[in-house]
Amino acid sequence: PARGRTMEQIQAFLEDGGSMVVNHESPLSRGLAWSIAAVVVASATALWWGERTYRSHGERMSLRVGTSGALLLTVTSLVLIVMQLRSVPQYWRTEADSQLFIYSAYGSSMLAIGLSALIHGAILVFLGLGILRRTSRPSSAATLGSHATLVRMFWVWVALSTVIITTVVTTLTTVSGS
Repeated sequence: PARGRTMEQIQAFLEDGGSMVVNHESPLSRGLAWSIAAVVVASATALWWGERTYRSHGERMSLRVGTSGALLLTVTSLVLIVMQLRSVPQYWRTEADSQLFIYSAYGSSMLAIGLSALIHGAILVFLGLGILRRTSRPSSAATLGSHATLVRMFWVWVALSTVIITTVVTTLTTVSGS
């Protein structure tokens, strides 16, 4: 009920006996959640391609291209995650003199999952920039290859965990919503 109202309108609504209690909240968009998962998987695929091509042919350019593509996709996923975080349901509550927004258990859980995804995405960007920097400097092929492999393993782990979490969250909201 607080959406689109000013603080003065909300206060007048409450003083007239209105209630800001909402009995039902809608789950976050399944489409957006799966879009985020698809973009993260695509970024892991791009990095994996670059690392695999580098290992088989020794071309730094393939690693650079794969990492650049993975970074662009990761930044895209970060934008989508922020969009999802902005739609987490919150409630307006007035207690004594205090007025505040609160989250339900569902909202708090989705906020924690979204913030975790945001942090992991930021780590992926940091690691990807490190690999890009390493490909532009002369270094031993063994060191670059081993570092790229470790980054790829983490990237794939993040993509796999994103798919698992998205599956669980969208399945739970489907079951609880029906």
